[in-house]
Amino acid sequence: MSEVPTAPDAAVHPRPVVLIGPMAAGKSAVGQTLRTRHGYRLIDSDARIVAAQGTIPEIFAHHDEAHFRRLEAAAIGEILADPDSVGAIVSVGGGAPMTPAVARLLAETTVVYLLVDEQTVAERIRTEGDRPLLAGHPLQRWRQMYAQRHETYERLADLVVDARGHRDLVTLADEIHEHLARAAGKEQR
Repeated sequence: MSEVPTAPDAAVHPRPVVLIGPMAAGKSAVGQTLRTRHGYRLIDSDARIVAAQGTIPEIFAHHDEAHFRRLEAAAIGEILADPDSVGAIVSVGGGAPMTPAVARLLAETTVVYLLVDEQTVAERIRTEGDRPLLAGHPLQRWRQMYAQRHETYERLADLVVDARGHRDLVTLADEIHEHLARAAGKEQR
């Protein structure tokens, strides 16, 4: 019989932990693994937007990217202002950190960047069709966006986790958890 982990104490993890990275990096999957394996509360900003506004493809079909980015920034702002987000894992969309307001909000969190490459995401991009910004030539569009965004991801990151080469989700989650535990230990001294 496996024991259900207890949620990490907010006193140990005094800030939200935000997962960033390009589309298909595995932010949601890593967040789920951190939730099930280590007991973190998981908040997905895209899921919050979908619950309030409809699917992301529907939003893009009726509005433009700028409208979506405003919705995204507002949702992330609400999530991070909520006291329940303290110590939680927050997964955000790949373009969220490019919005200046979101980048400023992330400065008050612990940011974990999931580093991936084209080879790692290629199959995910081919099989997942709900990514309006990749319409047409998904791999080419992903490559272009990554080239524009990777420096921002690196600049905002408190921790870079190498998720290239289809690393196991448990290994990635354990690496993040161990880093957070070490960082919390240093802060308590």
